[in-house]
Amino acid sequence: MDEYDDDLDEMGESESSEEEFEENEIELDEDIEDLIIKPGDTVLLASSIDDDQISNVMVYIYDSCQGIIYVHHDFMLPSLPLCMSWINLAPTQFSGDVAPLSSFVAIGMFQPGIEIWNLDVIETFEARAVLGGYETGLGKGSDVSEKRSKHVAAGSHTSEVIGLSWNGTQRQVLASGGGDSLVKVWDITTQQCSADFTHHNDKVQHVRWHHAEPYVMASASSDKRLAIFDVRTPGGIISLDISGESECLEWDLHNGAQIVSGTEDGFVSCHDIRKGNGSKPVFRFKAHEYGLTDASFCPNFSGLLATSSEDKTVRLWDVSKAGPNCEPVNIAEKNLKVGSLYTVRFYADMEGLLAAAGDEGSVALWHVLDDVEVKKRWG
Repeated sequence: MDEYDDDLDEMGESESSEEEFEENEIELDEDIEDLIIKPGDTVLLASSIDDDQISNVMVYIYDSCQGIIYVHHDFMLPSLPLCMSWINLAPTQFSGDVAPLSSFVAIGMFQPGIEIWNLDVIETFEARAVLGGYETGLGKGSDVSEKRSKHVAAGSHTSEVIGLSWNGTQRQVLASGGGDSLVKVWDITTQQCSADFTHHNDKVQHVRWHHAEPYVMASASSDKRLAIFDVRTPGGIISLDISGESECLEWDLHNGAQIVSGTEDGFVSCHDIRKGNGSKPVFRFKAHEYGLTDASFCPNFSGLLATSSEDKTVRLWDVSKAGPNCEPVNIAEKNLKVGSLYTVRFYADMEGLLAAAGDEGSVALWHVLDDVEVKKRWG
């Protein structure tokens, strides 16, 4: 035993073992440091489909100090994603007046359910909650090997979910548009559908809550109609014609009475909802020769609109003086080298920063104030 004890003491005092332990501890600390999302980090969400038709959501971090963007973590989806909306509360009931802040994402896919995933969990394998979707029950028949058949849950969409919009004022409220022509309003905390709207007669591609009026919503459909309505009085719908299938829908963040829609023919139209049912656009212009895919107003600069297209470019427009006799001015454009573009978004917390994603499976950033013309007008 004396020899055995001596051996243990000698091993415990080994310099190489201590150094190895210290190195491992440093590496572990560095790994933990890499996982921490810091207050100054910019977080982006993007979804992708690989060559094997496997769908993923990537959580990107942009480190503005070092000028780098990287994937922080990702997770796999059970179906092809069609739309996403970030939400800042958990899909559970809470006590007290205000729900705690969290980080979740609602995802619409090629199935009736809306899945809500926790972005604060790095290794996550299933959704935290599902709004609607399938209930699984036994099919008819007496054979013991009978297969289970799927039934749509009460209150659910009956086909794919194409559009989502989170209400930032009433945080527990989420709107959805589906291939079943329905607009739905959900209570995230109870995971129940609280209202249905049937004013469209074709698939609903976009829904958008107003940024300042918490009960006002816009929806756009393949029936070539744009609808504006108050969810408390759904009978008073303002219906507006658009020139094709909707590709995007955005409220003007600096003029709450105006909303722009983009269509598959490359046109952007701006309507003033005060003009009422059936009114003509305030302005309409050809933004891209190829299909327009998205549009985004800059939260920091009034009149600055970005559009994206299948032509691989983001274009910047000054719409501040646009009207019936004055078209928007194209002040800049850029090929962001990520393929044909699917989406473009300005980031509210960093002046003049936008992100775009394309069919090459990656995202790109553009600090638009680096452009001379943009800086001259808004810098």
